[in-house]
Amino acid sequence: MKKISIIVIMVCFLSGCQDAFYMEGRVKTIAVTEITNHSAVLYGKFEIASTGKEAEPQIQSTGFRLKDLNRTFREVCDNCQEEEFSAVVTNLLPNTNYQVEAFVTVRYNYGYNENEKKSLVKTFYGNTIEFTTGDGAIMLDFHVLKSDGVVVQKFDRSSGATWQQARDLCQSLNFGGYSWRLPTIGELESLYNSKETIGEFTEGRYWSDTYSGSGSNYRYVDFGTGISEGINGSNSYRCRCVSTSTPDVSDFLVLQSDGVMVQKFDRSSGATWSAADALCKSLNLGGYNDWRLPTIGELQSLYNSKETIGEYTNGRYWSDTSSGSSNSIYVDFENGSSAVAPNGESYRCRCVRNLP
Repeated sequence: MKKISIIVIMVCFLSGCQDAFYMEGRVKTIAVTEITNHSAVLYGKFEIASTGKEAEPQIQSTGFRLKDLNRTFREVCDNCQEEEFSAVVTNLLPNTNYQVEAFVTVRYNYGYNENEKKSLVKTFYGNTIEFTTGDGAIMLDFHVLKSDGVVVQKFDRSSGATWQQARDLCQSLNFGGYSWRLPTIGELESLYNSKETIGEFTEGRYWSDTYSGSGSNYRYVDFGTGISEGINGSNSYRCRCVSTSTPDVSDFLVLQSDGVMVQKFDRSSGATWSAADALCKSLNLGGYNDWRLPTIGELQSLYNSKETIGEYTNGRYWSDTSSGSSNSIYVDFENGSSAVAPNGESYRCRCVRNLP
């Protein structure tokens, strides 16, 4: 699903105006949920930006168009800024494929003084989503990144929110049957590395769920540069939500020589030691529920077999082996070296279990 940006370029020759100004409208069809045989809930979002000297955009209405039936559902919006909107459509035919587009209608007033003001009304349409009616059907609008152990939204949850607002927005998201949250700093850094695959990221700053260790500061990643720093949570940054993915039933390998089963994909791309330990212990995969972090010896063996196993990165992976009360040992899968790190660091993890 791709965002459609429409740029309307007008050159004003009225009243001697020779300057060109630009009007840009962006609207996205985000999701279709709660699909039954005869109804569905549609979601859209818009951002309207003007870079012209005198253009004054005013949102007149938002809504959706069911293209196949040429049906329109309009929602009037007064003095709107950036908004998400939704509509319930009924009287649909069962087991039928539909195409839906979100739209926003904008009035632009332009001119250098009140006597020369002119108006242009333009409707901008978003991307098309297809869905098929049927009880229990659902339109999924997220990516499953098996290599990072997460499910991630295809679109930002907010273009500007404090850390607490971003956290609440993700935790309140009810979509696809998943429990959503802000990504850890390790997960967010992995999302930055996969941003071209996932799509629809801007070059703005995105909140992580990770505390920076001082005051009310939390970590963010700048998606323009990849830089990660801590900053006060009262700042307004973008956010995108993730959920821990559920592996497929066969997503593991049996390593007879090492006496273990191992996941084919990482359980997390960035977790503290305690979070990694809990993620492995809660894993239910292949009919087994006794998964765990590997010991340091097992992890070294996994490094030696990483080409056979596949899907490892060059990052650091937690072992189950502690070093004192607040440190544990990791292995760097770039060079095979191991070292001690505080349990609060955010590293990758992959789970194993003993062979019978």
